[in-house]
Amino acid sequence: MSTQSSQYDKFQSELEKAYEILFATDRRYSSVSISHTPHSLAVLMTEKLTHRSADKSNTGVKMACKVVGIKPNWNQIIPYLTEE
Repeated sequence: MSTQSSQYDKFQSELEKAYEILFATDRRYSSVSISHTPHSLAVLMTEKLTHRSADKSNTGVKMACKVVGIKPNWNQIIPYLTEE
């Protein structure tokens, strides 16, 4: 995405916060933490979500969606991230 919206930035920030919590509390994220920080994973996932190439049922994505007030489905994620 060449120009990011304020909603895109907000979602990415909330996703990073979610991953910070999950990295600290969920053993399933221990293997991910070897190659990613919460920030780098949030950047990667947010970009992939805009192209529908990430898992929208991921716990972190669900947490971020809840905070920004959208449901974790493509009908709400894509317009939110791209401000369509």
